[in-house]
Amino acid sequence: MSVHDAAVFPVSLVELLARARQQPGANIDEKLYGALLAHEDTAAWLQAMVPLAFKKGAAVGAVPAARSQWESKARDVVIRAVFATAKNIKEGDVMVPGRGKVFVRRDDMLQPSVHYGLTQGDVDYTALAALQSLHGVGYTLDAEEMQAQAHAVEAQRDWAHAEHELQGVDADLKALGIFADNAEEAAVQLLAAGNPDPELLARLEALGRGHGGNPVRDYGTFRAQAWYEPDPQPGRSVQPRALHHRVEEALAGALFVTGDWESLRVPRTLKAEAFDRLVELFTAALKRKQVPVVAADTDDLVGRAAVMAARRLGLKTVAVQLAGWEFKPARLQMRWCERMPSGTDVPVARAELQVRLAELVGEVCSLGEVDEILAHNLTRQGKPRAALDASWTRHNGLY
Repeated sequence: MSVHDAAVFPVSLVELLARARQQPGANIDEKLYGALLAHEDTAAWLQAMVPLAFKKGAAVGAVPAARSQWESKARDVVIRAVFATAKNIKEGDVMVPGRGKVFVRRDDMLQPSVHYGLTQGDVDYTALAALQSLHGVGYTLDAEEMQAQAHAVEAQRDWAHAEHELQGVDADLKALGIFADNAEEAAVQLLAAGNPDPELLARLEALGRGHGGNPVRDYGTFRAQAWYEPDPQPGRSVQPRALHHRVEEALAGALFVTGDWESLRVPRTLKAEAFDRLVELFTAALKRKQVPVVAADTDDLVGRAAVMAARRLGLKTVAVQLAGWEFKPARLQMRWCERMPSGTDVPVARAELQVRLAELVGEVCSLGEVDEILAHNLTRQGKPRAALDASWTRHNGLY
């Protein structure tokens, strides 16, 4: 059966109910589902519905209307069976806090038909039933296990109050795939991974000796550990990324669009509508500019709207990010850092990015607040900077 013929359910609901009477099962849902799989015509129909299952209205429209209570029950089971057949179970790595990545197989997960209430699955509950039948079983207390659980609870409390010794390096450790409960364990894992970050290893060794934690401050009537302390090495977590020559050539003389969405103060309920109107605003502005390349800061919604407007006009686009995920709609990507800096290093890296952009691009168009470092460097180099009026939100009825 082809996908195009899948919209025609091969049998009537009355015939399906008649087939279900001959099927084994604990309830009518299991009997109907068994009847669907046991007969060749309905089983082939379920497979043909796989590409259409999650298209709106496809599964509901493919099953004939019910004319009685029993037919309504059968129709509901058929629709659920379509989704259970089309639902895909993927196996792969799952991140488990405290353990790292764990590979999960298909056998470890319940079948989709169980999720949709069509069958109990083939899980063996014999051992569980045997345990439930036992009464009066004696037990002993494992003192070491109880102490380990108490330590685990105490460690969680330390994390919650930002007093754990690894609090300051937790982001760096997770970026390298290291999950540990203390500095010594983290240092061992870092060495086992080939010591990719020597500075991080030095900090862990200092934490292990008791010299790297947050300082304890005396407030007279009590002493408390400080939550934050200034980073002694500004820019330590900034890892620059090499600029591709194609991106550098595209940015030379390009129009760079930047701005601050929050400064427009658009109400949250109107965010989607405002974004669409912002794309139209940039489309009109870029038509007047007539530039071959448009670059935009896609860490902000203003830049993303500019990229979408440039795509409408068929212009070459460059998405500029500090770090993190690429913005797929843009033709080229410029990521300034390998990974997101931490703490006070974020404004340091962003300032470096703004200085470099001011050297590369030809002109800048901004909406809302603009970065002072970028504006200052553009003024020094005599490059033009146009500012779109932020009052467009009022004129478009978004307030």
